[in-house]
Order: sequence, then structure tokens, then C-alpha cells
Amino acid sequence: MLVAASSPGVATLHVLLTIFVSCMPVGQVWLAKHDKHPDVISDDDLDAVASGDVLARDYDLIVFPGHEEYVTAHMYDVIQRYRDLGGNLAFLSANNFFYKVIHSGNRITGRWRWRDLGRPEARLIGAQYVDWNHQIYENKPYTVTGVEKAPWLFRGTGLRDGATIPGTFGIEIDARNALSPPGTRVLATIANEFGPGKTAEMTYYETARGAKVFDAGTINFGGAARRPLVAKMLENLWDRLRRP
Repeated sequence: MLVAASSPGVATLHVLLTIFVSCMPVGQVWLAKHDKHPDVISDDDLDAVASGDVLARDYDLIVFPGHEEYVTAHMYDVIQRYRDLGGNLAFLSANNFFYKVIHSGNRITGRWRWRDLGRPEARLIGAQYVDWNHQIYENKPYTVTGVEKAPWLFRGTGLRDGATIPGTFGIEIDARNALSPPGTRVLATIANEFGPGKTAEMTYYETARGAKVFDAGTINFGGAARRPLVAKMLENLWDRLRRP
């Protein structure tokens, strides 16, 4: 389910009631506590939006709190166009825009990796899916690496480079690659979380048109919204990205 703001200048929040439905109570508590009032629409509704121009006209920010793994070509087109027009995006979980699917009536068919179809998700998100834990690798805390690259995100947290963001994060992870937009910044990492070379990266980039795009880099960052430091980072993120 997608959440979007109903008045100009207020953020949009995209909430998926799929695999990560268990995260919904956490998100609802965070929204209520911080007095946020976004609009909510479903993936079906997003697939029915005429174009990214419509979203860019009405919303400054779209947030994907659960991982948006399966998307239609139209959904991809709409969100990419929104970003290209300067719309802001926040991905609070990893593994987004990974598979292409076809939506027909009440059925979804097909499962093709977008990166194999010439549309690697890193170009949109800033990072892309690396791997999952294979029920072997334990979740771990992030290590902060980029306070100076996004001081607004860490404001009021007391976090400095080298500090840890308390919690256990992972399950599935994202990281940058050569196709990430120029200037994509790494803000925090979980080094070698799933073995050598498989590091989770929290990333952020901006475009010449003014779009601001954040990717948490792990499945359960948004689901940790009850943790004080994560809650504060989410508040900082919301306040920064809700502005045009």
C-alpha cells in the first residue's frame, strides 16, 4: 500500500502490504508520534497513475518503507520520470525494483530481472540488491561512515564516523556499483555482512534537477523505527526530502 501526502509540500509515503506487513504497526506508530499525515495508495493505484508528471505535480516525496521488489514497466516508468523531474525518493528497505512483472486483472505474471533488461535498479535507487542472508549470516549494526556527506541525516543523534547505529540490520542488502548515479554517497555500512565483498551500504544522491534519493541498504532499517536513533534519522530524512 502506498502512502502519499494530500497537500502540496507534504511528503508522500509508499507503504507495501506484502512480505513486510509486520512492519506496518511500527510505521504507523512512528507516523502518529511524529504527527505525519501522508496519503496512502496501493501498488495497483500506483500502476494506474498516468505518469510521473502527475506525481511530481502533487508530491515532493515518495517513500517506499517495505522492499518494492516486483514492479511493472509502467510503475518503473512513472517513478523514474518522477525522479527525473526532481521528485524525491526514500527507500527504507533493500531489494527494490528488482523484478519486472506483468499485471493483468488480479494476476501478476513473469519475473525478469530489470538489470538483465537494460534497466539496472542502481541507476534509480543509487544502490542495488546484492544478496540475502541465506539463513546463515546474522544481522549486524551499521557503522557510520559519511556524517560530513549528509550532516542533516545525523543531526541530533550524536553519531560520528566510526560510531554504530544500534540494532541488527540486514536480511537482504544493497550496495553501489558502477551504474550508480555520479556522486552517490555512502553514509553507513555493514562491512562484509554476507561474506567478503558483500557489504551493505546506506546511500544518498542528488540530481541536477534537484531530486534527492536515499536508500537504507538493508531490509529492516525502516522496521526499526521504534529505536530512538533510527526514529531521529527518519525524522531528519523526512524533513529534508519533503522539501522540493
